[in-house]
Amino acid sequence: MNKRKTRLWAKILIIGMLVWLMSDPGVYRVEAAGSSLMLKVNWSHISEVGTQPVGSNACACYAVAYCRTILDGYAHSWSEFDANGGGDSKNSSASWS
Repeated sequence: MNKRKTRLWAKILIIGMLVWLMSDPGVYRVEAAGSSLMLKVNWSHISEVGTQPVGSNACACYAVAYCRTILDGYAHSWSEFDANGGGDSKNSSASWS
């Protein structure tokens, strides 16, 4: 009986997640390989973050900015996550504490 309840709740949760993911048609979805889970990605927010300039060392800062943008639903700046204050992308160090 306990396994049946667990399976039922799992199915309800999956259906709920699918309905939630499909509810926003303006947001693109990225599907993980070999998985039925999807990540909602608003590419206009990602483009607001921008791209890392050539010769920049802010790779980790941009990566965290992209991740937080996806998770929070609004654009972040790489400089928010630079331990040095975001003044110079050639001398940066990521911090997300």
